[in-house]
Amino acid sequence: MAEQIARVCLEAVQEPANEYEFTAEAAVVAALPATASARDRAASMLRRAQAPLGSLLAGYGSEPSALEPVLDRVRAAHPVLPTAARLHLCTLLRDHPGDSTLIRKLTAQWPNEPHDLIRPAASAVFHTHLLRDHDRGALPELEWQQAQSVLRDTASGLGHNNWARRRAAWVGILLTGQLGLLDDLVEHDGRPIRLPLGEFISTDLDLLVLGEIADHWPALRAHFGDTLLTRLTGDMLSPATDTAWEYLALVADRHPQLAQELTAAVDQQPHLLTHDTVLAWYAHTHRGEPHLLRTLIDNLRPSDTGSREVAPLLLADPLVLGLDPASVQRALHTELGPRHSGYPLPASGAFLALAAGFPDDTAVVGAWEALQRERDLHGHVEVDVSVYYPLAYAAVETAGFVDQVAHDSAWICSHFTKDVDPPFAQAVIRRLERDPEARAQADATIASADTSDAQAAQLASLRSAASTLSPDVADNLRQRLHRQQGFQLPDAVHDFVTATDVSVPALLLRMLQSGTGR
Repeated sequence: MAEQIARVCLEAVQEPANEYEFTAEAAVVAALPATASARDRAASMLRRAQAPLGSLLAGYGSEPSALEPVLDRVRAAHPVLPTAARLHLCTLLRDHPGDSTLIRKLTAQWPNEPHDLIRPAASAVFHTHLLRDHDRGALPELEWQQAQSVLRDTASGLGHNNWARRRAAWVGILLTGQLGLLDDLVEHDGRPIRLPLGEFISTDLDLLVLGEIADHWPALRAHFGDTLLTRLTGDMLSPATDTAWEYLALVADRHPQLAQELTAAVDQQPHLLTHDTVLAWYAHTHRGEPHLLRTLIDNLRPSDTGSREVAPLLLADPLVLGLDPASVQRALHTELGPRHSGYPLPASGAFLALAAGFPDDTAVVGAWEALQRERDLHGHVEVDVSVYYPLAYAAVETAGFVDQVAHDSAWICSHFTKDVDPPFAQAVIRRLERDPEARAQADATIASADTSDAQAAQLASLRSAASTLSPDVADNLRQRLHRQQGFQLPDAVHDFVTATDVSVPALLLRMLQSGTGR
């Protein structure tokens, strides 16, 4: 019956002459793709200059042999998918039960993916399905050998431009259990080939690679023994052998053996706690222990590693760490010393912790009043943004909160800098998290007819990062989104949460889809 229906319907549109006939023809093929008439017509469609690729994908999406020529046309007709879409597609394909041969073909060019984060993800897909077919005897031996050759070549690529490719190769080596491929590979200076876990010119972190290393830690340690930490490095330009811990601390909880080794490393080398990630891991694993407060206080002090970044934020939430807030506050005052207020502001981690976690503290209130007096007297103040924003959003009265956000937002955007986005966004979000009156004021401003779509989206992004948007605010943002989508050229705005410039519709859509903006 299906064959007869398809034949009759397609005979009626032998040569589609208008949009309606093209749509009808495509709908028949998509609805009855397995029929001989539909297959013949699909082949004919692919030879046309304009083929209904969406309908063909829908009809043959679960049939690899028929899907392949459609995908070839899609690749030829459309630009490369954006990074986020490619990353999501890799996530879906890695454990997909579909045709492994087709999936391998789609990801076989993993070393040449255009973005550093996509290469390891595509490598994970390719090598997962490669191993699956190899283990069940469905993979030609030549293809297995070729894949190993690509892994060796990619894992030994020299120069900074190949660091991300090395990480992708290690993912494939770990997933296929072929650590021996690395044994005879060397750097240009003759040392064993290494894996750079990070980039010295970027803060991007590849958690997929780090996660696979953590999950395969016993195998890595068994194969490389005491030389493992000379193979893994956080800084390719440093001769030190302990730089990997800064990255491994992010995933240490994924395997008990890795966590035990990091614990031993910190015991033997306390200076590792000057790395933010190691300190954060340490605080989490030593929650409530008597010595934790002293350890965090010691790491408030300036150092070359930037440890002031995380220690104040950890001490700002003492209950999360199992610490007594009053004891933490007293310890911070002791560390701050007798000169704890006035202008210039104290440039110390202890003061930052007080501003972030104890906004009513006398040192915080006194510093804000001194700063205001200085501004009234001279018309301006000289303050580091890492100190100014935590102080401002700890001390500013609720009635002036939205005006403060608007003033600071305008200043940041007018100076074309993203360097201050993190301290500004963190300070605003922290105030919104703890102050219901500030949240209510922000909600009223977002919903006001006097607030432009761009301003509303910018403030709503900060507001939604603190807690879930109310239904009324979400409805207002939907109305703004509908209006923006009707513009030929939508507005654009700077988003402080992600430190990116983005179209207003895209920012509104992100918040509405997530419900929180996170």
